[in-house]
Amino acid sequence: MLTNTESMGWFDIAAVQLRDPDFQQAGLAFLNRFARSEAAMMTVLYIVMQPVLKAYYGKGEKYEKHKSWWKNVMWAYNVLMSLFSFACFVAMVMVVTDLPLFTEDCAMYFRDSQIFYWTVYAFYISKFVEYLDTVFLIVMGRQVTWLQWLHHLGAAVNLWTLFTSRGEPVWIFVLFNSFIHTIMYAYYACSIRKINILPKTLITSMQIAQFLYGFRQLYYYKDVSCFVNDPVRMWGTWYYTWAYVSMVLGLFLNFFLVNYVIKKGGKKGSKVAKKQE
Repeated sequence: MLTNTESMGWFDIAAVQLRDPDFQQAGLAFLNRFARSEAAMMTVLYIVMQPVLKAYYGKGEKYEKHKSWWKNVMWAYNVLMSLFSFACFVAMVMVVTDLPLFTEDCAMYFRDSQIFYWTVYAFYISKFVEYLDTVFLIVMGRQVTWLQWLHHLGAAVNLWTLFTSRGEPVWIFVLFNSFIHTIMYAYYACSIRKINILPKTLITSMQIAQFLYGFRQLYYYKDVSCFVNDPVRMWGTWYYTWAYVSMVLGLFLNFFLVNYVIKKGGKKGSKVAKKQE
């Protein structure tokens, strides 16, 4: 059992835990539990469905034939996802402003708040619904980037690990992600109707900010003994989240750099060159 974690950093804690045979065994048991879960089944479906759908929809010819119908479907989907995300955001705000955080009662949130339990569960299920984000791209004949593919693949698994391990820090994921998704899906719904409500760069910036601030909040749980000394919560909440979100953060930073810094810089340079000619 770890004590006096206030004087330890996360890497110090990891160095102790990852060498512990019992902790390693708990991790393997948790992995085995995932392999038998609905999340694993849906992950396999997500991976398999993409080449199948690409083969069927090709380069978007079928989409072009029924473009108006597809746009209405996508608009309705984005509106519903924005409203759902807003409801989850409001519910999570209500809970975290009512119950204390970072206490030594790690089961309190899932045990004492039905709103918290069902909001987290609903948000977890919604991550499978969000597979449609990728499906729509394939239907339109668009390229599915690594960011798009891995982001949706890992988010559903991350919510499964957080929900299954009953980790209190799941509030970080649900609160910030639901806020971002409220805006993001509203943006895409308006874009379908040719309405520009805000710069796309702002959405990407907000997504990056949620990861960085989420890491900051998660860091404080190193001082919560019931969290740090629970192998299931540590594997499901800390280690997987750190690995997944670090990867996605890197992909989002690369996307921002390539699309909003390098490309825009190149366009400005070409405009200056044309003026000088």
